[in-house]
Amino acid sequence: ANANTSGGLDSTSRWDEAESAVTIASAYDVKVHLCVTNFDSDELDTILSSSTIRNKLISELKDWQDQTGVDGINIDFEGLPSSVKQEMVTFTEDLADEVGEVVLATPAVDWNGSWDFDELAKHAHMFIMGYAYHYSGSSQAGPNDPLYGGDPWSKYALDWSVEDYTNPSYGAPADKIILGLPLYGFRWSVSSNTIPATATSTGSSIFYAEALAEAQTHGELWESNSETPYWYDGSRQGWYSNEESIELRIQYAQSESLGGIGFWALHYDDGDSDLWNMIHEETTDEVIDPGDDDDDDDGPVYSDDYQADAGQPFLAYVGDTIMLSGEGSLGPDGIEIHYEWTQIEGPEATLTDADSATPTFVIETAGVTVFELMVGNGEVFSQPDRSHVVVLDPDAGRRHRGSCSCNFG
Repeated sequence: ANANTSGGLDSTSRWDEAESAVTIASAYDVKVHLCVTNFDSDELDTILSSSTIRNKLISELKDWQDQTGVDGINIDFEGLPSSVKQEMVTFTEDLADEVGEVVLATPAVDWNGSWDFDELAKHAHMFIMGYAYHYSGSSQAGPNDPLYGGDPWSKYALDWSVEDYTNPSYGAPADKIILGLPLYGFRWSVSSNTIPATATSTGSSIFYAEALAEAQTHGELWESNSETPYWYDGSRQGWYSNEESIELRIQYAQSESLGGIGFWALHYDDGDSDLWNMIHEETTDEVIDPGDDDDDDDGPVYSDDYQADAGQPFLAYVGDTIMLSGEGSLGPDGIEIHYEWTQIEGPEATLTDADSATPTFVIETAGVTVFELMVGNGEVFSQPDRSHVVVLDPDAGRRHRGSCSCNFG
């Protein structure tokens, strides 16, 4: 939603869905924040200069939190004028007193000295928008989020931004900083395939999934100073992020003891499972139990010949007929797969055709229902996979019609 100069909120039509988002996210211990934006410097000056307007906006946000059950508020005020530097601190402090958790989206480079890092960190986390070091209007093609600066690039890079935000004289504690990374890049027409190359056109953005496809077509190149992949198609350079470059940036954030990492924006990757498996491995200490290798008659015998796929989590409503899907499961060629579904959490559900790939059930109680699937030949089985079904009451969450980050550890 957008904060307006009267202290109200515009474009809240999607916030009525926040209550459902909280229900879904809570099954994975994920928090949900409502995001408030304003990208107009004059309007931000008006909003923040007036205690009356600030307090009205805070009251509006508190009401929305109470109605939706979200965990906190994300403030994305871009183009913040330095004239309201102290007022931004006051607003953040007062907002945190009301809603608890506050995250501020902050610029990669604080060109105007508008952000009081150490004072803001007393009341909020700061999500550095670590991208657009090169952008569509740049005179040279180059990395959107260079990990390191210096020749042939400018000094401004992710490492420079982190050092600035955590400067001992005026910066924030490292654990109050979240490093935001892009799931998009830019492509420019260029004069030649040099590093750097002069841009002969305005650049255009390219999402993560599309950039990877372009790299497969044209060949992936690597710029080692900024630790960034790029491609060249004979007339254009495309600079983007891939799994390797993102992993390096996550490892850098961990080496600096930052509070976490985040992305803009989640759907740009088109659900790339390899990417998210890497992110999960790099940002958690979770150890996945591979199963008991002992010969134990009381438990299943596992085999790597079978792989269960219980399907993606999904949303349904009380009274719906719900179909699970294990059709993505794998087994040896020519051997019929046996399916074993078991409910392990949530309101009780009775499965019809529980030994098939697509059992169904009708549930009359809202909640998060979790099913576990194993596949095999009746004697040996895959490791189990789980499917989460979030069941909502269709009459709930209608009271109002109106981005992701990962913590380390």
